[in-house]
Amino acid sequence: MNRPLSTLLSTDEPAWPELRLAIDSAKNQTTIIAPDPAATDDLHKLQITVHSTLGAMIIHTGGLLIDHGWVRLLGSYSARMARSLVRWNEDCGRRGLFLVGDDIVGGAFAINGGALGGTAGNVSYFSPDTMTWEDLGRGYSSFVRFLLEGDLEKFYGGSRWTGWQGDDSSLAGDQAYSIYPLLGTEETSIDQRSRRAVPLKELMGLFGAIS
Repeated sequence: MNRPLSTLLSTDEPAWPELRLAIDSAKNQTTIIAPDPAATDDLHKLQITVHSTLGAMIIHTGGLLIDHGWVRLLGSYSARMARSLVRWNEDCGRRGLFLVGDDIVGGAFAINGGALGGTAGNVSYFSPDTMTWEDLGRGYSSFVRFLLEGDLEKFYGGSRWTGWQGDDSSLAGDQAYSIYPLLGTEETSIDQRSRRAVPLKELMGLFGAIS
């Protein structure tokens, strides 16, 4: 039975104040996209509360752009992101996982609902380097804080090219860079590879990350 929206929006210990503080003090540059006025519809559809970090993301943001836009976490719908948590999963998700974000090289983040191996409830990363899902060993709240404070340069290894910090501005929120030769090969340095903006759904489908 669905819980009423009033229950989901109960203001007793909401997650947003703590999350907003973490965003404001983040080590990695982070931009908050304004939430959609109809965000409560998504909250009700997913049946999650504002006590959760995921619920706070939906109600208070249209997504987060982290580390100069390299990582994109989804919230409610925004024109800048061109999708929302609900719409993206309806469009690209599959049973046993819940997509929560991605990066500009076609990597994807998802909460494991049992389809990805590893621990259910943890966030997994689909790596364009290995073409496999990797359990990050963190639940969603811990994962968001890692993105805000963690060493993303180390996490992404050799996937970043010279001047990448300004390249997200040339991408739509539902695009990523198709890189050739593919990441994970050692034929050339990342700076010598071609990059072409393509629809993210197309790239993730090619990689086998989504259905």
